[in-house]
Amino acid sequence: MPEKSTTARLRTSDAAPQTQRTESEVLFRALLTSLHDGILVVDHDGKVEYANQQLCTMYSIDAPPESFIGFDSRNIMLRISQMYTEPDATVRRLQEIIKAGVPILGAELVLKNGRTLMRDFIPFEYGDGRRGRIWHMRDVTALRDAQTQLIEANRKLEALSITDSLTGLANRRQFDQVLLHEWSRGQRQGHSLALLLLDVDWFKHFNDLYGHQAGDACLRAVATALQAKARRAGDLAARYGGEEFAMIVPEIDADAAVALADSIRLAVHGIAQAHAGSPIGQVTVSLGVAVMVPTADTQPDALVLAADQALYRAKDLGRDRVVMAPMTQPET
Repeated sequence: MPEKSTTARLRTSDAAPQTQRTESEVLFRALLTSLHDGILVVDHDGKVEYANQQLCTMYSIDAPPESFIGFDSRNIMLRISQMYTEPDATVRRLQEIIKAGVPILGAELVLKNGRTLMRDFIPFEYGDGRRGRIWHMRDVTALRDAQTQLIEANRKLEALSITDSLTGLANRRQFDQVLLHEWSRGQRQGHSLALLLLDVDWFKHFNDLYGHQAGDACLRAVATALQAKARRAGDLAARYGGEEFAMIVPEIDADAAVALADSIRLAVHGIAQAHAGSPIGQVTVSLGVAVMVPTADTQPDALVLAADQALYRAKDLGRDRVVMAPMTQPET
C-alpha cells in the first residue's frame, strides 16, 4: 500500500507541469486572439507556428488562420507583399530584416488600398537555443489620418493668425515679423529694403456715402490690386490697419521702388470705383516710399517712420500721388 501511494504521488507531480504548460499556452493564444493587431509567429525553420484572425482580416486573406500552421512563412509573406504599393522592394526589405535578425519596431508600410500598417519584427530564442521570430502588425491608418488632419488644422490656424480676414493679405502681425526678418537679412547681406505705405484717399467719406459693406468691398479691391504687384518671392503685401496697406520689397533701389508704387496707384485707377466724395470722382490712393540699407546701428522703425512721413507728404500735396522719402535713398 505505501508503495502504490508513492507511485500515485509521482504521477500527479509529473502531470502538473504539463497541465500548467497547456493552460499557459491556451491563455497565451487567447490573449493573442483578442488583440486588434495582426500576429504571425514563425519558428526556426521558417514554419508558421501561430497566426491570428486579425492578421487575415488586415490583409484580406479569405482563410482561417489555423490553415497557415506548419506552412512556409515565405509563401505567406510573398502573398502579403503583393498588397503593398512597392511589393518587390517590400520583399527585399523583409529578407534583409530576417537576415539581420535584430528587432525592428515601428516600420510603416502603405497598402495599395491606402491603409497604413506599422510593422514590428521581434526575434526570440527558444529554451534550447533555436531562434524564432514574431511579426506584429498594427493598422495605424486612423491615427495617421488624424495626425494629418491635425497638421492641416494647425496650418490653417497659423494662416488665420497671420492673415487679414477682410482682404486676405498678410495682417499687421505678419508684416512686423517679415519686416524684422528682412531687416536682419539686409544687415547681414548689405541689401536694400524698401517699404511702401498706401492709404485710400478720402475713405471715411466713401464709407459715409456708400456704407460699410461697400467700404469693405472697396478695400478688398485695393488689396487685390496691391497683391498683384507683389510678384517676387520676398515681396509682402499687407493690410497695415484700417484703410492703410503696406508692401515690403527687398533688394530694390529707389527708382524701381517709386516705379512700383506708381504702378500700384495706376492699378487702383483701373478699378474705376466711383467716389462722389473725392475731388477726382473715383477711388484713388496715396503712397509713401522709403528705401534703406539696414545697418547694425539702425532699426526697422526708421524705415517705417520715413515711409509714413512720405505718405503724409503725399496727402498734403493733394493725394493720388507717390512721394519718395528723399533722405532714405541708399548710397551706391
